[in-house]
Amino acid sequence: YTYLAISQFCSRNLFCYFSKRCLVNKFYIYQAAAFAYGVVLFFVPFATTVNHLLVIFVIVGLLDGGFYSVSPLLVAHCVDEDQIPAAWGIFLMISSAFSAMGPFFAGIYWLNNNLN
Repeated sequence: YTYLAISQFCSRNLFCYFSKRCLVNKFYIYQAAAFAYGVVLFFVPFATTVNHLLVIFVIVGLLDGGFYSVSPLLVAHCVDEDQIPAAWGIFLMISSAFSAMGPFFAGIYWLNNNLN
């Protein structure tokens, strides 16, 4: 977890700097990081050593900065100023619901494949 935390710290500062300076479009940063984040997580079951997991955690930490640190900027950019609290609450509600469903469906998948 230390490697994940260090890479998250560095990447969140880096991606916020790029988003603030408008060097790269915020929407492209968010889309690329979210897509790559999902692709990298598919490689977790194929990690056979601790070094493989460390590499995956560092990459996930780097992509986490692009995904989670740009989210508030996107919400603030997409809605009016008086609607930001409601929009941010809806965004967090939807993302947490999908995050909570992941382990449930993974468990169902595991039960269906290992009990036969």
